[in-house]
Amino acid sequence: MPSTEQLEDFREFICQPLDQLIGNSKGMVSSFCSQLLKKYEYVIGEARRNKEEYLKEGNDPSLFLNDMKIKVGTTEEMIFKETKRGIIYRPLGCLVEDKGNLRNLYLSEIYTITQKLKKYFEANLQKPSDNLIRRTSYPSFTVQDSIILDDAFNQLIKFGYLLPEETDQKDFTAIFTGRIIHKPLIWHGGNGSLAYFIRGVINSNNILKIRNKEHWLVTQKCFVNYQKEILDTDQLRNSAPPSNTDNLDMVIQSFTLPTED
Repeated sequence: MPSTEQLEDFREFICQPLDQLIGNSKGMVSSFCSQLLKKYEYVIGEARRNKEEYLKEGNDPSLFLNDMKIKVGTTEEMIFKETKRGIIYRPLGCLVEDKGNLRNLYLSEIYTITQKLKKYFEANLQKPSDNLIRRTSYPSFTVQDSIILDDAFNQLIKFGYLLPEETDQKDFTAIFTGRIIHKPLIWHGGNGSLAYFIRGVINSNNILKIRNKEHWLVTQKCFVNYQKEILDTDQLRNSAPPSNTDNLDMVIQSFTLPTED
């Protein structure tokens, strides 16, 4: 099975608080750059092995590699924002390009290596396959604050939409943290309840928006029905909500971040 372990390690590394990154490398930019470059090379090696595995089995690696590229882009969007002033580091609201500041030296290296990684995947994708055009490039959903996921998972188990004996919490977390999905979750509740849940989640203030209403295609990647069959996106899109939504409303509410007065 293709692995994304190194990609996830790269993501977790660059998403650490900036002061923690500086402290761990004792403020030595060269030491930090060496560690960052090593993680970059690990991701490239992992991508090459994934590609070789797909080709060896006679399968098209385009969709998987594109998912890896999108995951890098999603991670970048979580920590950087492009504005008219320049590239902003979201957690601190500062410009990446500002000179003469130790923090900005670190940020510049992170941004540069992230761009380099995206370009690597773009160069290796070449012409998209028919399968890639037909499906969405988003690997999964991405919440802004994953601290809520424990509560949401427990409620879905409690109300019977997910069964504990067949659902690993780490797989649930993967679905809402932008990871490439190897194992979709089995939904016990019908298309109507799943569609209602997804609509509520994507309309919350804690989820990165998905363009062109591709959330049904993402849902198809992340969930199967109780018979372990692939979901029909048209049926999801057109399904009516269940007669009683009280339990689902509680789960959806757990995704919502508190707003400042």
